[in-house]
Amino acid sequence: MEQKMFCFDLDNTLLNPKQQEISPRILSALNRLKKMGHIVVLASGRDFSEPKSQYFATQISPQCMIHANGLKVTVHGENVYMHCFDRVRLKQVLEYGEKHGICVGATLESGAYYTQHTTLRQFEIALYGQCEQTFLDPFGLLQQKVHGLHVVGNEEEVQQLVRHVPNLHYYMFNSGIGADLIDIAWSKAEGIQILHDYYGMTWENTICFGDSLNDLSMIKRAKLGFAVENGAQALKDCADMIIKSVDEEGVAVALENLFLIDEK
Repeated sequence: MEQKMFCFDLDNTLLNPKQQEISPRILSALNRLKKMGHIVVLASGRDFSEPKSQYFATQISPQCMIHANGLKVTVHGENVYMHCFDRVRLKQVLEYGEKHGICVGATLESGAYYTQHTTLRQFEIALYGQCEQTFLDPFGLLQQKVHGLHVVGNEEEVQQLVRHVPNLHYYMFNSGIGADLIDIAWSKAEGIQILHDYYGMTWENTICFGDSLNDLSMIKRAKLGFAVENGAQALKDCADMIIKSVDEEGVAVALENLFLIDEK
């Protein structure tokens, strides 16, 4: 059996946003992949050192994780690549958020560092029914290792921020409200390439699943790229196959029908 690398986005692909849980069926399918000798990679815009995100990473227990759209890559918990947000640019972003009433920042292990944090609180209550964040001074990020930022706003607001601060890049969320911000032209595909170099594998061995525009780079390059039905149209347009939505456990259905049928 040829070893393959299976790369999965988390939010809206594995993780159901309504229930804030990964279904047992999906978790079982991922575990079966690992038992067959394949490499399971969790690839997200999140930093999985943050407690809430760490919970889901522990549930999946992947061999590898791509954090912050490829800006941090870990193998069995050890860093193999890490880029930190430029502090000058970070300060500019936070000052812009304070001045223009934009919610921007990051959630780290120590807490949530956001300008206009009331906006984030309201956003999370509307989305999840609650907000359990501990909010801290956003400028405390200047003393932290920050890989990527998150902004709450529509695309016009995000574009205004990006125009104001040089060398910023963004990935809008599938909902159209909010985005990941990074300070170098980087993507999940670059993070996967680092894993290829580590394991001696190629894109010919790689299968990717996602829902949003930050998954586009890996879906395009993978041997097989799958987009969930609830995903962004641009992603579905370039995917090799559209699978059932996260509500219908699409990842599990696809794995069971295409990759786990020969499991003994």
